[in-house]
Amino acid sequence: MEVAEVKLGLKDAGDWVYRGEGAANLVLAYTGSSPSFIGKVMRCQKVVRKGMPTRVESERALTEQERLLWRDVQDLVTAPTKEIAGQLYVQLVMSPLLGSKHVDPGRRVLVSMEFLRCVENNVILNRPPWRVDAAKLDTQRDSAIILSDHSLFHRGSTEGGPCISVEIKPKCGYLPSSSFISERNAIKRRTTRFRMHQFLKLHRQEIAELSEYDPLDLFSGSRERILKAIKSLYSTPQNNFRVFLDGVLIFGGIGGGANKTNGVIGNAFEDILKGIIQADDGQCTENLLQLVAETVNCSGVLGRLLEVQKLDVFDIEGVIHLYYNIISEPCLVCRDLDEAGRPHRYSSLHSVPFDKSLKIVKDFLIAATAKDCSLMISFRPRDDRDLESSCSSVYLHSTKQIFDYKPKCGYLPSSSFISERNAIKRRTTRFRMHQFLKLHRQEIAELSEYDPLDLFSGSRERILKAIKSLYSTPQNNFRVFLDGVLIFGGIGGGANKTNGVIGNAFEDILKGIIQADDGQCTENLLQLVAETVYCSGVLGRLLEVQKLDVFDIEGVIHLYYNIISEPCLVCRDLDEAGRPHRYSSLHSVPFDKSLKIVKDFLIAATAKDCSLMISFRPRDDRDLESSCSSVYLHSTKQIFDYKANFIDLDLKPLKKIVKYYELDKEILNCYSQVLDTVDEAGNDFGVEVYESANGEIHQD
Repeated sequence: MEVAEVKLGLKDAGDWVYRGEGAANLVLAYTGSSPSFIGKVMRCQKVVRKGMPTRVESERALTEQERLLWRDVQDLVTAPTKEIAGQLYVQLVMSPLLGSKHVDPGRRVLVSMEFLRCVENNVILNRPPWRVDAAKLDTQRDSAIILSDHSLFHRGSTEGGPCISVEIKPKCGYLPSSSFISERNAIKRRTTRFRMHQFLKLHRQEIAELSEYDPLDLFSGSRERILKAIKSLYSTPQNNFRVFLDGVLIFGGIGGGANKTNGVIGNAFEDILKGIIQADDGQCTENLLQLVAETVNCSGVLGRLLEVQKLDVFDIEGVIHLYYNIISEPCLVCRDLDEAGRPHRYSSLHSVPFDKSLKIVKDFLIAATAKDCSLMISFRPRDDRDLESSCSSVYLHSTKQIFDYKPKCGYLPSSSFISERNAIKRRTTRFRMHQFLKLHRQEIAELSEYDPLDLFSGSRERILKAIKSLYSTPQNNFRVFLDGVLIFGGIGGGANKTNGVIGNAFEDILKGIIQADDGQCTENLLQLVAETVYCSGVLGRLLEVQKLDVFDIEGVIHLYYNIISEPCLVCRDLDEAGRPHRYSSLHSVPFDKSLKIVKDFLIAATAKDCSLMISFRPRDDRDLESSCSSVYLHSTKQIFDYKANFIDLDLKPLKKIVKYYELDKEILNCYSQVLDTVDEAGNDFGVEVYESANGEIHQD
């Protein structure tokens, strides 16, 4: 593990100032001039004032059982201290899961006792009183962890404009569905843990009022719901939402959190944002919140986090029994349930093999980290012509600004190279627009009701809506097989709308597989598919790959001409038509950069055009040794093994870039005609007029 060569002493303490703290660590920001520490923060361990552990206990990195738990991570098992173990856990466990782009494990730096004592005295007045009463800096440590200051860009440099950083504690982004949740606790399947915990905190007087925030909104994949979540966090930040400007806290509380945002706080925050967010008076805060929401939506960073959170498959109500397996002690939970005479089905968990128990508990602990971490998103206004930034970017439509940020296509593109005449691409899915072109070409009989944004939303309700829409109008997007034989959907060219005859035949086939009342087998199968998509998190990874397409085909086509070393026909046509454009700068992009952008586009194209195969098999509830993942269908009380695989992952040839561009133009031209028809006829009626004009409306 990397250790900084320098050792910090008494003379260095004045360069470190209070930034914040959690239950276990105090965070300091660097204000000095050493290149080694500019743009860094230091995390120092605390120790409780009452019931302070002995030095021997606190220095033991892992217990015997914990060493068994993490035995596949050898460096972690042999870590000499908890501090080093904590850093290695981030580096070797969490970083591969969440992506090294979004995780900084940090490095150790040696510190003297004099340094820590001086820092403790310097920051004590900045700390919340209740934090001071609870714990102090552990001055017996000989090292601390140095991390990147995510409230700044590039080693603390402010070149390129001011840096705004937003810190969010997302919390758990899904509702658990474990079959080991008892009936008396079934509320857990309907209400978020965050919401229920708020009432406990209010009861304990730890908060002044309930937060309006709902984590399911933030993880939903819906622009509207994500924005609602960000506004709720702003309204009642508590310790879940903070904003920094060039590393200085400008909104939210230090340590203990903040209460509801009132007019005074709101006006002060609005004034600070002037000159950074180019908006009308009184609109800077609103536009910043839109920027944060747009970044969360476009970055896909929460998709990866949600996948890791969902490693908790058994819920704590199941995991607690496996914990007792590991520590080889009688299960106190089962004892209490037996003494109370409550029937339960946890006995089978105590027959789970030791290695299986270890894996389930380990996954639960990893998921717990993901449920309690913070997300830092840093913004800096970018010159639209600056293509060489190593950071991602997001376009804020309301202010027409581009910001760098760091941390069927299931998203709406936001590339700044989408022309204003094609701005509809930022609001309407390509799938939806392509449907109208297919209808015009008579390739389909009617428009599909399916919306890819629903399927990728992370919302149970919207995913189920998407699956039902695919069932209703399968086209070539939805098929079902039974033991390898096609039982629903079309071969090759797809299928039209599902009518009564097809639906009844499908229902009959499902009897005996789905244990449901008559007429309910299909409904329950669709729920099973939706629940699996939701619980597996498989689409989160696919969405990340789709989002490798950062420039959109309207930008990529120019880089394609760079690669083949031919004059750009697109720029030629635009110049001849006298249309102003800003694509010339793309032809100054270095060759290697052009190659990377085009390669990423083609990889994303494969991800947008692949198929997902999900296979199910009913499982005996007592069979815990299956190597497959499982999903619980509440309505039929069945457990199904499932496996999910991507297929049709074809290599896209370079020359197809031109075809993608031409198809993009066709789709947009056709959809523009539809919008003209809608404008003339009025909303949905206009769509019906368009369908009628193509002679393609079919009645069952």
